[in-house]
Amino acid sequence: MSEIVKGNLKDSKSSNLRIGKYIGSRAWRAVPVFFLVGILISYQFKLTMNKDAWFWFFSSIAQTFAALVALVAIFLISRLELYNATINKNKDVMRTLLYNVGADEIEYFDDKVLIKTVDEFLSLIESEPELKPDITDLNLKTKKGKIYLLKRAREENNRFEQKKERAKEQMRILLEHTVLIIMLSILLIPFGSVNTENSLILALWNNYYLKWGIIFGVVGLCISSLYIVESLLMKSLSEEEV
Repeated sequence: MSEIVKGNLKDSKSSNLRIGKYIGSRAWRAVPVFFLVGILISYQFKLTMNKDAWFWFFSSIAQTFAALVALVAIFLISRLELYNATINKNKDVMRTLLYNVGADEIEYFDDKVLIKTVDEFLSLIESEPELKPDITDLNLKTKKGKIYLLKRAREENNRFEQKKERAKEQMRILLEHTVLIIMLSILLIPFGSVNTENSLILALWNNYYLKWGIIFGVVGLCISSLYIVESLLMKSLSEEEV
């Protein structure tokens, strides 16, 4: 089996796993609660609904969450671009410093080779006390000073790589909690005008106020998802302040 096919199968399994995790997440716990609340309220107050109310509700949900995805995606993508710029800058600094401290004269065009070489070099320095930088007496123009700058660049690069991975994870969570709601809303729009000759189904649909139960269930899902997205963004902002 080719590497491309293996990669596609791996991505497919990963995607299915994430969808399964989302459906089993705490965002869906509010759905049955709000569903029952909707049925009880509509039954108690004898609420009625026409197909226009159903249509406008779900079309508004789809449009609102589409706008939310766009705004938050712009925010996260701008963060990713900032992280990438900082990471690339640090890699250029590490390439220059490696050459200045007398490491093997390799161009280090490959990022993996660069990072591996830096880690091996810094590990070697740890075993040579005479080359370990002393922060209390540090001249950045000397070999010790350049080694210190190399170590700082590697640490900063690692820190921003971690921030980049967290931003990617936040983007995935955002898509999980918004795009599926958009798809669900679009899927439910036609059901507002559906009719049937099956009297039993029609009786269940009308007498038990299932329309209101579905609407309240989706409201519960939206509230839970918005809370998770809001918590995600607040966490992202607090991380940047540190």
